[in-house]
Amino acid sequence: MGKVIPTVKTWCLREDLNERQLLDIHQGIVKAMASFPETGVKDERDMLNLFPNDRMAYGLGSEIKIEITDLPLCEKEIRDKIAFEVVIFVKDYFPIARVYCTAKCVDPESGVCVF
Repeated sequence: MGKVIPTVKTWCLREDLNERQLLDIHQGIVKAMASFPETGVKDERDMLNLFPNDRMAYGLGSEIKIEITDLPLCEKEIRDKIAFEVVIFVKDYFPIARVYCTAKCVDPESGVCVF
């Protein structure tokens, strides 16, 4: 299998966030991921950090969902700690929001394409 890099998708952020705020969030998530050698993340080049747009504005920012995928194979205890650290960072940035996070390992049975 080729190199697969961890991906973090942060859903349901408020629409009024500017580029600077998104960059701050991006950097904080990268820092949280890099604090765990098990992720293989040393800096932002070792991961994808996505902020998808939501089509419905209702409720944005009140609940935030974070999905961490394609982690190298690691124990559930480590995945839980990674998810917790990312949630703590995002919760500090959005103290009123309910923040949820899941962390999943790469699926070795899925196909990989590397260019």
